[in-house]
Amino acid sequence: MRFNIVMLFFAQLVMPIGILASLAQTRTESQFELLLYTLVVVSYVAFIFIVGRWDWFGYSLRFILLISLCIVVFTTWNNASEKQWWSGFARVNWVENVIRLGLFLTFAGLVGKASRGFRSPGNSIYVSFPLHNGTYYVAHGGSDAVINYHYTHTAQRFALDIVKLNKFGIRASAIYPQSLERYFIFNEPVLSPVEGLVLRSVDGLPDLTPPERDANAPAGNHVVIQPMGTEVYILLAHLKMGSVAVREGDHVHPGQLLGRIGNSGNTTEPHLHIHCATIDGEDFTGGGTGIPLSFGGRFLKRNSIVSIRLDRTLR
Repeated sequence: MRFNIVMLFFAQLVMPIGILASLAQTRTESQFELLLYTLVVVSYVAFIFIVGRWDWFGYSLRFILLISLCIVVFTTWNNASEKQWWSGFARVNWVENVIRLGLFLTFAGLVGKASRGFRSPGNSIYVSFPLHNGTYYVAHGGSDAVINYHYTHTAQRFALDIVKLNKFGIRASAIYPQSLERYFIFNEPVLSPVEGLVLRSVDGLPDLTPPERDANAPAGNHVVIQPMGTEVYILLAHLKMGSVAVREGDHVHPGQLLGRIGNSGNTTEPHLHIHCATIDGEDFTGGGTGIPLSFGGRFLKRNSIVSIRLDRTLR
């Protein structure tokens, strides 16, 4: 996990600062070469803007990065206005520029792929947002593996992992604390997103200290609901031990307390995992085919923000 954190820090903070500084100071022979370098920088920043986990470092940094990009690109091209467009074949560093072109095509392709994941494929189940009073961030979600690592799993392909942000747009009071109470979503109430029948209710599994995981009980403490009039199930997973408030066979209504956010099961930190899939036998955690969820008409994906007022109004 430590390696992943270092790589995240490098990719989202060190690299963008480095390439923006490099673009601002670059001295190319022609505007053509400058254009190639600019395309690399723009495509990388766009990739990080869309794909990056901004709940780790502050959601506002996402937009500061975008503004910084605009300033650097404008300033750089304003200073290069008197350069010639093409300096001639003999003066072009072809190896360097072919590499730049390759990098641009790679990052532009990833941006395009991630952007396609913003769209719901349709046939969504309309539900209420299952959390209460606060600002919530989608860490994994969408219809492409670039922005949702669940997408490769048939049942979980439209799953969401949700955390809570503080006023600075950060999910925890440290980078990766071991104390569960330092994650702002921990112990938050989880509410039923639909009216339906409780198909499964599991409690009694311990809340683990990050980065401990329980691969033998992936969903941890969880509740499974079958919405009224459907043949699908909705799983809400990783609940706090002793908090599950419903039992199998219960009829639940939207907004009814199901439990509280914990850190049970195969999870790296406290969050809410929710997904919907078709009912296929008795496997209510990984069975069936994934169905997208629509929250107040919104298809949520990575970096989506949901703000819930005390009156349960979704913004």
